[in-house]
Amino acid sequence: MGNCSSLPPGENSVQTSNPAHQPTNGVTVLPPHSKPSPPPTKPQFSTSTTAGATPIGRVLGRPLEDVRSTYVFGRELGRGQFGVTYLVTHKATKQQFACKSIATRKLINRDDVEDVRREVQIMYHLTGHRNIVELKGAYEDRHSVNLVMELCAGGELFDRIIAKGHYSERAAANLCRQIVTVVYNCHTMGVMHRDLKPENFLFLGADEASPLKATDFGLSVFFKPGDVFKDLVGSAYYVAPEVLRRNYGAEADIWSCGVILYILLSGVPPFWGENEQSIFDAVLRGHIDFSSDPWPSISSSAKDLVKKMLREDPKERLAANEVLNHPWMREDGDAPDKPLDIAVLTRMKQFRAMNKLKKVALKVIAENLSEEEIRGLKEMFKSMDTDNSGTITYEELKAGLPKLGTKLSESEVRQLMEAADVDGNGTIDYIEFITATMHMNRMEREDHLYKAFEYFDKDKSGYITVEELEQALKKYNMGDEKTIKEIIVEVDTDHDGRINYDEFVERKGQCKDVLLLVYQSFGLVFGPLSISPLYVYKSTFSGRLGHHLSEDAVFGAFSVIFWTLTLLSLFKYVVFMLSISDDGEGGLMALYSLLCRNAKLSLLPNQQAADEELSTYHYPGHSNRSITNSLLRRFIDKHNYAKTCLLLLVLLGACMVISVGVLSPAISVLASIEGLEIQGKNVHKSVVVIIACTLLVVLYVLQHRGSHKVAFLFTPIVILWLLAIALIGVSNIIKWNPGVYQALSPYYIYNFFKVTGKDGWISLGGILLCLTGTEAMFAHLGHFTATSIRVAFSWVIYPCLVLQYMGQAAFLSKNVSAVHMSFYASVPDPFFWPVFVVATLTAIVASQAVISATFTIVKECHAFGCFPRVKIVQTRRWVPGQIFIPELNWVFMLLSLAVTVGFQDTNHIGNAYGVAYMTVTVTSTLLASLVINLAWQKSLLLSVLFILLFGLVEFIYLASFLMRIPKGGWIPLVFSAVYFIIMYVWHYGARKKYLYDLHNKLSMRWILTLGPSLGIIRVPGIGLIYTELATGVPATFTHFLTTLPAFYQVVVFVCIKTVPVPYVPHKERNLIGRIGPKSYRLYRCIIRNGYKDTYKNGDDFENDLVMSIAEFIQMEAEGSERVDGVSEGRLAVVKSSEKFGTRLVMSESSGPEESSSSNPSGIVSSCKSVTLLNLQATYEQESPKLSHRRHVQFELLDTKYKDSQVKEELSELVEAKRVGITYVIGHSHVKAKWNSPFLKKFAVDMAYSFLRKNCRSPAVNLNIPPICLIEVGMSYHV
Repeated sequence: MGNCSSLPPGENSVQTSNPAHQPTNGVTVLPPHSKPSPPPTKPQFSTSTTAGATPIGRVLGRPLEDVRSTYVFGRELGRGQFGVTYLVTHKATKQQFACKSIATRKLINRDDVEDVRREVQIMYHLTGHRNIVELKGAYEDRHSVNLVMELCAGGELFDRIIAKGHYSERAAANLCRQIVTVVYNCHTMGVMHRDLKPENFLFLGADEASPLKATDFGLSVFFKPGDVFKDLVGSAYYVAPEVLRRNYGAEADIWSCGVILYILLSGVPPFWGENEQSIFDAVLRGHIDFSSDPWPSISSSAKDLVKKMLREDPKERLAANEVLNHPWMREDGDAPDKPLDIAVLTRMKQFRAMNKLKKVALKVIAENLSEEEIRGLKEMFKSMDTDNSGTITYEELKAGLPKLGTKLSESEVRQLMEAADVDGNGTIDYIEFITATMHMNRMEREDHLYKAFEYFDKDKSGYITVEELEQALKKYNMGDEKTIKEIIVEVDTDHDGRINYDEFVERKGQCKDVLLLVYQSFGLVFGPLSISPLYVYKSTFSGRLGHHLSEDAVFGAFSVIFWTLTLLSLFKYVVFMLSISDDGEGGLMALYSLLCRNAKLSLLPNQQAADEELSTYHYPGHSNRSITNSLLRRFIDKHNYAKTCLLLLVLLGACMVISVGVLSPAISVLASIEGLEIQGKNVHKSVVVIIACTLLVVLYVLQHRGSHKVAFLFTPIVILWLLAIALIGVSNIIKWNPGVYQALSPYYIYNFFKVTGKDGWISLGGILLCLTGTEAMFAHLGHFTATSIRVAFSWVIYPCLVLQYMGQAAFLSKNVSAVHMSFYASVPDPFFWPVFVVATLTAIVASQAVISATFTIVKECHAFGCFPRVKIVQTRRWVPGQIFIPELNWVFMLLSLAVTVGFQDTNHIGNAYGVAYMTVTVTSTLLASLVINLAWQKSLLLSVLFILLFGLVEFIYLASFLMRIPKGGWIPLVFSAVYFIIMYVWHYGARKKYLYDLHNKLSMRWILTLGPSLGIIRVPGIGLIYTELATGVPATFTHFLTTLPAFYQVVVFVCIKTVPVPYVPHKERNLIGRIGPKSYRLYRCIIRNGYKDTYKNGDDFENDLVMSIAEFIQMEAEGSERVDGVSEGRLAVVKSSEKFGTRLVMSESSGPEESSSSNPSGIVSSCKSVTLLNLQATYEQESPKLSHRRHVQFELLDTKYKDSQVKEELSELVEAKRVGITYVIGHSHVKAKWNSPFLKKFAVDMAYSFLRKNCRSPAVNLNIPPICLIEVGMSYHV
């Protein structure tokens, strides 16, 4: 990083008694190549020429001259944001030099030009010093400024040290002496470097005695004693604390030298952080480590010098001459010649490798920044800074944001101001502005990172191989074998010999971030799994296995539990399943999405090729290459019903997940309350059931009231429970049977089945309950990282559960009669009530997590078109995925209460729970095996091995449950059958309706025959016609026109569809296109959502839509020569308020009376009827939500347009928005054809119609106010 910011020094960047902080004995024009001279007092822009004279360059201020007439350009040596460095050869002398070529087109404003001019002046000013690179000449032509310098072919500072393989303190002193000599000479000549770092020091040649040369004076400035600078410049690791405080002088260079010396002696910088901001925080804290290795072995004199160079107070810091005279630094000083620890070189090598990869990545990002982006950031700041003070006040921010198309309330603007104002001085300077902007546009930063990743990933495989890295680095003269090997070793954290996207951007995070996620996961992921010891042994020995009760039988059951946990929980889920994610998301729908996207198995309507261009469609780390023609692939292509079978499999798994959501709260809460039967001998079963039902009601009511308000208690409760069961387990092992550890041997499994036979096989249904909740690890993958879940399970959950099950086995081996209440019976009497309370609380927490997961699976099914419309509430808008579905909450509560009251026993509920859970895990295994072959394009043999390894074991468990179906196992089958019928009927009816619309859509020829007026009266306003079609004009439109031959001037056909990705970035959500010729004013907007997106209509949607259409109009004009067309044209992804969107100014009015756009309906606003106006006023009074909607007004800027028709069309759009927007939705009546089979008639006429009438209407689901709504009745015969 060459500069902490691209802000050029402004008028207030330096405070001095003399306004001109450069030496005053110079001239205006730069000196000639052969004769350096002092710098000028004030650079002047000059591009004027006299008649017949050579034109004067605007940068150097002298006649233009072609550098290629003197030098021959060779290979590229390096590349930056503004310039490229080439190897050049003098035509006459054949001597080689380095030439930095800066494109003048990138020097956008006066500040950029002055920066380059000042760099040239300083390099001329410093010419003649041994340790400063010499500028041979500066040339300017019509296209670039070229700086010819001496060639430093000896390599970078760190490279030389590492290549040597060893060095001592004396060698470090010799290197540091040359660096400080540069600083001394610069300061003596009135120059402050401001960007000292190892990368800016190169050796002149490869020989041992070659001098070290300072390069890159792009951030350097002239100064005089007493000058104070305010602009933030430098590189993160080396920047001084006073620079971060924006109040510094020449002492900042000494600090940077001290940091370099610290690295030379220890191999790492003194201040470390995961990102730039954390490094800055560490610098400001000022803690420097001198206790860790290798500092104890470093001489006290060296440590003394480093401490004095890194003093926080600049006044107490050593000056350059004092550093050179320090005993350790002098040539005859006391720096020992003893070799430093080899670990120093190792750490330095690691630091260098990471920096080299980052350097190339930053260069790629810089090259991908367009001139518009560079100009846009500066212009955006200047447009807000109305008083040209160099800072933005709260009033300027509030007034400037609407002009840029950003819609924030007053409280949100104040929050943004507080967040951006880092130093708390009440204003935002340029650095704070850029930081806040980058935080607000995280996806833009992600786009740039992904562009950099794609630059390395030549074959688009999702991985950077050794060959690709070598090819990319050679462009920057870094492609030597040693560098590549170092980068691979340090960046490749999973040691697979290549770099994936997460490794590239260092998404693994710091240890503290992982530990925070680990902590949070206990309460939200592992509750159901941790509560299972309450009922596993009881359910296992509830049947005929109770006749075999003995120490061997108990040990055998524990051995089966241990190996089941190990094989299915640890190996299947923690090792394998957590690696199968859909852009970081897990669950059944994530697996289905991967298959839909990568194997083309989707049954979703309206799938388009443009969807595959989404940035989240092909997630880095997975291949986006063409689909291989595997055996399974050919089978699916040959049999179309395979897609339907896959959907049915997914729906079956989803139905069982919902069943688990009903059964898990019942068994968890009831099992925790059953402990009362131990202490209270006279407690009747009905009392236990009543208490359990009361807690269940409280639990579900808590969902409605907002469980997130007490969510901070969930994790501590589960952690306390885990510690309790682990300690109880250890206590029981020590007290009852220390030899229980022998049961860890698989021999006891063999002996168990040998003794118990068929009864042991049937008991697997109870043993399986030790896995219940394991699927939650995969389902919650989107909320937590795979690393955090792995750490939590492997280091806490798994050991605690094993100790608890082992302890219960030890207890039961000596107390077999207590098997029906084994957990509570094994708790020591003094701790019973505390454990009982914690168990009850943990059961509630576990139930809460399961209910939340159930809501999530329902929402995902709805997104894929397989569940009726329901109300989805985002409980915490800042946490994606935290949702609540009111209608289903009460249904689930009634079902849970019915199960609890109906069975009153955890054994029967456990049988039901086991059937549901086992079906879910078998489904996930089958889907994962398909992903391995079809999405990952691995061998079919690997998929088969996956099924054999895990699926075979799961099928054995599932088969054992068949014997338990009469004893409660039928419950999930009944529940799932009902859910399945609802889901499939809804999917079937919706698909038939879509196919009917597709078959009956209007032809473009018919539209063209109507003419621009469409044969009707066009009134002002915008009409949004909602349709399920992504192409063509729906029959709803024709039906409306035949009934009422009038419509709005601007018509937009809106299609909301789901794309098989978890999330669609906001800026890629809208696809805008045109229908028919431009004069028709017919547009299409396709709104794309991921299956985890929560779409809400509202005023933001309306404003975004208008801005998107405006930008599409201008994009179309820029990219097309034809003024008018006769086809639908192309669809374009546009984002408002970018290149063209700024031509529309959006302002927020304070009340409805200030803007007619506040009218919710175009009909009301365009009609003079007093009755309708009164109706609107009454409705607004009765609808608080409508009265609180923001009233936004658009204005067209007075800008020159290449095409007058563009301005006319934009003016019509703005006027139409001012009048108002009306929503048109079809109100359909779907019927089966008269000759349809009975089953189809029943499904469509009765089941589907019943679901449509009793679910939420589309208008309510889209949050459309009734005053804005027009419904068009349509009959469908499918």
